[in-house]
Amino acid sequence: MEMLELKKQLEAARQAVRDEMQQAVRQAEEKAKAAEGKLAKAKNPLAMKVNLLFEDMQSMTSRLENALAALAQEQPEAAEKFRTAIGRFMTLKGESMQ
Repeated sequence: MEMLELKKQLEAARQAVRDEMQQAVRQAEEKAKAAEGKLAKAKNPLAMKVNLLFEDMQSMTSRLENALAALAQEQPEAAEKFRTAIGRFMTLKGESMQ
């Protein structure tokens, strides 16, 4: 009986993640369409593109931080492993962009 309940909880969590990702994709598509319009009107479209992508990265980072905080509430060890891996990745990417 416990296993069945755990499976239901796991599937509910997976569905919640799928729903969130679908919403994020829809929002990204809407934002991309709006960005295309801005790029077409921009005096410096390449700089505008970099700026828009940077804004997307900031938004994604904020969502990632929130997800890590939620994970840390329930699974601190898993959250720390993710935090370490993500931190390394971001540090390497940051260094390679300088």
